[in-house]
Amino acid sequence: MIYGANYALAVKTVVEVLEDYEITQAPINLQIIFEGLGRELRVKTYEAFMQESDMSLEEVILFFDSDLGACCYDSQTGRYVIFYNDSKSEAFIRFTLAHELGHIFLGHHQKAGTAILGRSFLSKEQYEEYEKEANVFARNLLSPAPLAWRVIEEGKSTNQNNDIANAFNVTSIAAGVRVNMIRRDLRDYSPEMQKKVNRIKIRYHKHCNKCKRWLPKESRYCMFCGNSRLSKSLSYKDFPDEIYADKNGFFIQCPTCGHADHDVSSRYCIICSTPLMNLCNGNSKNGKSHKRHRNRSFSMYCEECGAPTYYNEHNIEIRQEVSEMFFNDGVDFDEETLRVNICPVCGNEEFREEATFCKICGTNLYNECEGIPDQDMYGETIYINTHRNPSNARYCEICGKPTYFLKNRILTDYKTYLANKEAEEAFIANIPASTNVSDDNEDPFADFDEELPFN
Repeated sequence: MIYGANYALAVKTVVEVLEDYEITQAPINLQIIFEGLGRELRVKTYEAFMQESDMSLEEVILFFDSDLGACCYDSQTGRYVIFYNDSKSEAFIRFTLAHELGHIFLGHHQKAGTAILGRSFLSKEQYEEYEKEANVFARNLLSPAPLAWRVIEEGKSTNQNNDIANAFNVTSIAAGVRVNMIRRDLRDYSPEMQKKVNRIKIRYHKHCNKCKRWLPKESRYCMFCGNSRLSKSLSYKDFPDEIYADKNGFFIQCPTCGHADHDVSSRYCIICSTPLMNLCNGNSKNGKSHKRHRNRSFSMYCEECGAPTYYNEHNIEIRQEVSEMFFNDGVDFDEETLRVNICPVCGNEEFREEATFCKICGTNLYNECEGIPDQDMYGETIYINTHRNPSNARYCEICGKPTYFLKNRILTDYKTYLANKEAEEAFIANIPASTNVSDDNEDPFADFDEELPFN
């Protein structure tokens, strides 16, 4: 059987993968694809396989017939396992993983009818053509030809290989192949495919001459120090993890306390009152006032105009970790009216339909913010424009004012809550297993002379 490598199919498949997995930035984050494949794919190191099989590295390499990696397929379950040599550099590992993903997305295992695509299982011609297709897939996944062309044009460097290696976090060898094959690969991109790929942004494209931090390509000012003297660079260096915003520009997770359960209408964090948008103050360095710009969660200065951001001016301390937090100490409440279904003070659950206060202890059944102070016709202080909030809200999600439950100490401030939770978890962790009492309240020392049921 004559088999010919289908390079156009490999390129087309890459574009589909980039679109299906919503890849928006380069260097390409392969973890997004792995997570998207879920239970269909597992990734393991050679080191882990060595320990499980009691084999040496040389034996593992001989077993998989590869110094870099291999992919195994179980036709019964439809699942894959990618093994890779973790003694290699990060860039080598990235290409190995991308190459094996090529075999998976191009269906090579099913076409060959074999669990491992090794030389001993395939004809020489078939093995070489599968490898060529997987290589085309890998280089266009890690460094799509239209993006690589853009890097070469913008870099205007005498060392194009170095530019490609830095921009896409690939090896110098892979960068050299990319440069040599770029015109060949571009022929397989239709105008529509090029349009889809060009939506991907190349990260970390500028360098601040003052604080030496790496910045996105579109930055006009350094987001860390406000400096305007930026140098173009294709070096790949990470900046802090960014908290993503919704379609309206509001952060989906609080940059200060990490709370991640906000409504689409939330403007302030209900746990710590941090504004969920980091706007600049609107006063650019050229002395002109303008519309305030949105900024990243960790920006101290506006990338567009160089003005200080809200988080900078108000000394808001940003969490270093991006893990989500959920403050679940509120009581059950009605999602539509926001009235609690159980009094958070006395536990009463019997309310009339029109009730506003608990008939047992007088607690307000609505967790309203304090509103804006005003005066009535008699000169007495009143509060207007109050908003109702979820039962775990310390601050109003609309105006950021303290809520009734916080002011009346029904809820603690979030730092106290976290400290108490940490102390409780530490206490539980240190309780000896032999002192645990069973759920049915049986005496843990019953039949003490016999073998204890919980040992």
